[in-house]
Amino acid sequence: MPPTPWTPPTGGLDDPVWGQAFWYRGSAVPGAPSTALIAGHVGSRGGPGVFARLGELVPGDPIIVEDLRSGQGTRFVVAETAEYSLAEAAQPDVLARIYGAGPVAGTWPQPSADGLAHLTLVTCAGTFQGQTHDHRRVVSAVETG
Repeated sequence: MPPTPWTPPTGGLDDPVWGQAFWYRGSAVPGAPSTALIAGHVGSRGGPGVFARLGELVPGDPIIVEDLRSGQGTRFVVAETAEYSLAEAAQPDVLARIYGAGPVAGTWPQPSADGLAHLTLVTCAGTFQGQTHDHRRVVSAVETG
């Protein structure tokens, strides 16, 4: 069965989930030759969220994703950063860049065309309007080995 549409964890602004990053289970496991997606909140009423400083990353910066079960880390390097309006972020080509092959088509993650492990980090950006911010910040990275 393919993954269902993704909805990040929600809760009151005092809920601890606002301080955690979360892996989209419909994406690849970090380090697999596909695309893994990890998201986190930019902030909350209580202060900065786990991805509050995501906008400071630039191409070439290192990222390590640690598997808490094994204690092993997978190393990535930032390839590009982007910010998309909500309308842009809903476009199929942008969704494919964020999620990788598979989830956008309603299937499980597919191998990346280049055979490498990719990582996408995403959070809110721009101006808070009603229930969410009006942009999404996206950091794309590639495994370094």
